[in-house]
Amino acid sequence: MRKDFLVTVAGLLHDIGKVVRRAEGIGTHQYAGFRFLEDKKFPEEIINAVRYHHKNELKKAELKDDDISYLVYVADNIASAFDRRYTEEQEENGVFNEKTPLKSIFNLLNDNSSKLCISQIDNDLKSKLCFPVENLNLSQGFYKDIKTRIEKNLISEDICKSKINSIIELMESTTSSIPSCTNSNDTNDISLYDHSKLTAAIALCIYNYLKNNNITDYKTKLFINEKEFYSEKAFCLASFDISGIQKFIYSVVPEKALKQLRARSNYLELLTEFLVDELLISMELTRANLIYNSGGHCYMLIPNTQHAKDNFAECLKSQNKWFLKFFKTDLYVAGAYQECSAYELQNTDGGESVEEIIKNRKTCQNYKNIYKKLSQKISLHKMKRYDADEIQLLNSEKIDSSRECKVCGCSSRKLKDNKCEICVGFEEMGKKIMDDDIYFVFTKNKMEKGLNLPFFGFKTEDCYMQILNKENTKALIKDNNLIRFYSKNSSHMGKEYGCNIFVGDYRAVDESGKPLSFEGFVERCKGIHRLGVLRADVDNLGQTFISGFERSKDDKVNYEYVTLSRTSTLSKNLAMFFKYYINEILSNKQKYSYLSFSDEQTASNKRNLAIVYSGGDDIFIVGSYNEIIEAAYDLRQTFKKYTQNTLTISAGISIYKSGYPISRMAEETGKLENCSKNNPNKDSVTLFTDDGESTFKWDDFKNNVIDEKLRFLESYFERKKAFSPASGSSFLYNVLNFLKQNKSHRLAYLLSRVVKDNDKRSEFDSKFINNIYEWSKNEKNRRELIMAITLYIYLNRKEG
Repeated sequence: MRKDFLVTVAGLLHDIGKVVRRAEGIGTHQYAGFRFLEDKKFPEEIINAVRYHHKNELKKAELKDDDISYLVYVADNIASAFDRRYTEEQEENGVFNEKTPLKSIFNLLNDNSSKLCISQIDNDLKSKLCFPVENLNLSQGFYKDIKTRIEKNLISEDICKSKINSIIELMESTTSSIPSCTNSNDTNDISLYDHSKLTAAIALCIYNYLKNNNITDYKTKLFINEKEFYSEKAFCLASFDISGIQKFIYSVVPEKALKQLRARSNYLELLTEFLVDELLISMELTRANLIYNSGGHCYMLIPNTQHAKDNFAECLKSQNKWFLKFFKTDLYVAGAYQECSAYELQNTDGGESVEEIIKNRKTCQNYKNIYKKLSQKISLHKMKRYDADEIQLLNSEKIDSSRECKVCGCSSRKLKDNKCEICVGFEEMGKKIMDDDIYFVFTKNKMEKGLNLPFFGFKTEDCYMQILNKENTKALIKDNNLIRFYSKNSSHMGKEYGCNIFVGDYRAVDESGKPLSFEGFVERCKGIHRLGVLRADVDNLGQTFISGFERSKDDKVNYEYVTLSRTSTLSKNLAMFFKYYINEILSNKQKYSYLSFSDEQTASNKRNLAIVYSGGDDIFIVGSYNEIIEAAYDLRQTFKKYTQNTLTISAGISIYKSGYPISRMAEETGKLENCSKNNPNKDSVTLFTDDGESTFKWDDFKNNVIDEKLRFLESYFERKKAFSPASGSSFLYNVLNFLKQNKSHRLAYLLSRVVKDNDKRSEFDSKFINNIYEWSKNEKNRRELIMAITLYIYLNRKEG
């Protein structure tokens, strides 16, 4: 059995005894894990690594100098030290409470100081969205259930190249909601899964690094001379970023636009996942080494070897040649890596003692500098995209400009019904990707029937994707042409399994179960018939990843919480919200409703919306305009609660007729989103126009525009149903016009005509006149009133 597979699995399972120990309540976790894997007849190398991954036990063990126990031992120490803030003596003096729950990663983010717990305790990928809670205890029975699930699915025969990802998936689905450490001195915000995955990544990097340097005496290198090894640049933090995503997604014509948009956005997501796997395989690594991947951006931990660095660069270069072949210059991937030591990853300069190292971490910025240098390299790469040969290839290609695809405008591909084969494939993908229980299957050759959408394979060059059901996927597993497959929104185990792909795929359907079109959304609007478009993303996310866990006090910055494991955990939590939990939020209107334009209980709990794209931190949703506004605020409030007020969202909302070009919708709504981003401290929404007067803080929009002014208008005009100057739409349009022009004297005259005879003016009429006039005199209130009147007109206007 290959040693690198043994190292990876040993790293993943080194703390499996914590589950067994907490379930049974006896023995040390090292011994419990050893006994558990011995009963399951795991290889001796892995059993030893689990039994001897702590120093005291390893000292007494009689092992060969090249035993992988030394790799797992040092990898565990490095991974643990990312988050350890106490010496071993302090750790031992702490109180280990096995009922301790996993704490929220947002407790320490952006100067937050909370101690909330993760209430997600059913350890199921299909679990519901849960919010952090004050108190929670994990019972022994809870751990017994986890142990049973692991026992049932963990098979020693799975330790091979084709099934490594299944073990990673199993550990994620069972141990993501339990803490790695239950010591009362600890922050308890790193899960057992995240710690185990990181340990496996570090162990495999070290194995490849030592192998590259022809070092087989692990005992001397990693155990006897452990401190010296921590200073060696044995690792690289590698990253890539795909450019051109927005333009690629939105370059479609209105015909079947929604299917095209869905397909293109998800195609890019799958392409990124596939590229990650091709990179990892080329460097002889696994998905344990993947730290973050979403929105076309990726980070991974790789060994500092020439083999890994050359293959990383060569794979990305080949991917760009493939992009040129299929998509010209529309897409480009820039990548780089930054060499670093264990000390740098731990955000310390080292020290003579553990106390000194821990103290040093509070002022050190090594970890932050790794990201900064890496970002600079990628930016430089983007400025120098193509070499001379690639430019010559682009200029020498013959193009038939007389015929081009009516969807994407490409003139270099074969056409069928005036559409290129890729756009035809996207249409088919747009139909299938919304189905449940589907698999994304990648093969070396085209199939007789199916999508056959092209993908890049580092060794196979061109390969093709199909979307199949479970039965057809099973039938292909024994096929030699199969490369790998991914599941959608569900955990899976098996040969050639890649990973689960979380997909934000909510879409409203009509009475027959058919997904609504743009016209369908428009017909279901309240008031005016218009399509709503929402674009939004998280504010300052890049800065949050770099410095979100810094702690500021008395003009001093403490860097001790800035760690690789927290960055990884944070990214995973955000990805879950935007790729998975968003489906639940949009499909459960009554549970997650914070703003509604109707007092009536909605007959359907579903929203008349469809996700075009949701991933990383970006959202693009279309639907009935009134439900788009409601959903935007509901998502903001839910995200605020989910992140414990540590992160904010800014958004742009536009309305259009259904036939308006989708690319223009995306572009114009993006400008509104930018208006919100440019508002001081962000956390804003811009609606309909970028005139500078339609941008509001979310709280001001809800409290002042909706709850105060719009509700007041609704209440007043509900009483004025009988004819009067103030009940006609022309009156409101005149009020709106004078407010926009800031002509208070004209407005005052208009308001005086609400009821001609002052003696017949009711108290409510007087209140209406006084409120409108007083609001018009204050700039902030005037802008809010303009938006409230605009919304009132839209919500009450009859089509035609």
